[in-house]
Formats: sequence, C-alpha cells, structure tokens
Amino acid sequence: MLSRTYRLAIAALAFLLVALIGVAVRSGWTAAVDLRLLAAIRHAGGAALRQPVVDLTALGGGTVLVLLNASVILLLWLRRDRVAALRLLGIVLGGRFAVDIVKDVVARARPPALDPAIVLHSWSFPSSHAANATITYLALALIASHGAVPPAERRLLLGLAALLALAIGLSRVWLGVHWPSDVLAGWLFGLGWVALTSTVPVPRR
Repeated sequence: MLSRTYRLAIAALAFLLVALIGVAVRSGWTAAVDLRLLAAIRHAGGAALRQPVVDLTALGGGTVLVLLNASVILLLWLRRDRVAALRLLGIVLGGRFAVDIVKDVVARARPPALDPAIVLHSWSFPSSHAANATITYLALALIASHGAVPPAERRLLLGLAALLALAIGLSRVWLGVHWPSDVLAGWLFGLGWVALTSTVPVPRR
C-alpha cells in the first residue's frame, strides 16, 4: 500500500488535472481533439459491438452501482465491520455529490445525439459513469485487499478494478454520450477521490 504522502500527492495531481481540463473545456481548447477522438471511437467495430458495449456501460450506471454498494455495505455491516461499511458509504455518496457539483460548475453540453434511443439531458463534464465506476470499483478492490493479502493479489484486484473503470469510460464515448475529455476527467476525479479518502485514518478490525 502506498504511503499517506504518496496518496495525497496522487489526489492533488489528479484534482489539478481535472481542474486544468475543466478550464480547457470551458475555453474551447479541447474541441478539436474531442471531435477527432469521438469520431474515431464512436461506434468503432460496427453494430456487432453495440450490445456488449451497452451491457458494459450499465456496470457504471446508477442502478448497478447502488445495488453493488448496498450489497457490500450490508455484508460489512452484518460482519460487524461497521466502520468499513460507513466508510464505503461515505466514499461513494461523497464522490457522487462532488461529481454533480463539478458538472454544474463546468456546465458542458453533451455531444450531439445520433441515437434516438439514448438521449441524456444532464451535463457532460465530467463523466459520471467514469468517475463513479472508478470510485466504486477501486474502493471495493481496496476493501477486498485489506489485511493479510499478498501484494501480487492486491495489485491484481486494483488492476482489474482499473481496467473495468477504463472500459466503462470508453463505452460512454463509443455510445456518443460523452466527449473523450469528459471521460478522462471522470477517471482522474475518481482516482483522486479514492486516493484522498483512503488517507483518512479509521480504526479497523
């Protein structure tokens, strides 16, 4: 596990990058790159990938994340690890609330909708799917790897969580509901939030 100082440094760098990307977005500096990347990624691979991508993006949606977090929180509570249960609740709820604040501050419109079946009306920056998936899956990986878990297994859990968050974020661009910079900011915000909240000292069983 990284030291508290390194985790704070990761959080500070991640939030700084989110702020810089937000400024660039508001100033229009990312428009050309976003358009090129969106055109390259959107619907790459053809219609055959649509259902797998839709299934994948659902793993970062509110319904799945709420059910997943609620199940883990309940399990931790029943195992009398109530500090961990409350900590996970605080991490995911606080992260979701913070993402919504950033969305309102930047107030970026979503890409033009090409699929009538997918029309969203919330702000685009940062991607909630990318941010909340990163927060949830990294937090769960940290909980699962707590204690006497070999370093190799801990790295594997964190790596799988990161890969899942990356795939969910890319699915949002593939579906054309987010600009690439939205997703990048979502990943960074999620990473920064987990790094920051993991530095809070709490007693553990």
